[in-house]
Amino acid sequence: MVDIEERIEVVTVDKELAKYLGNLRKGIRTPVSVPDLIIGGSAVFLGAEVATRNKKHFKLIPGIKFY
Repeated sequence: MVDIEERIEVVTVDKELAKYLGNLRKGIRTPVSVPDLIIGGSAVFLGAEVATRNKKHFKLIPGIKFY
């Protein structure tokens, strides 16, 4: 069994990711909070999974995958 702490990666929002997140926000009809958009959108952009107890915050982000 892999410890979740070994799978955590700190991500810096660079220009490319910021553009992706901006386009993602424009494409979502129902508003998503900025923190949830950054977390969920970054995960999709990087092909990563989100570990959360509250999946409903991220359900509007297309392509989101959960741990």
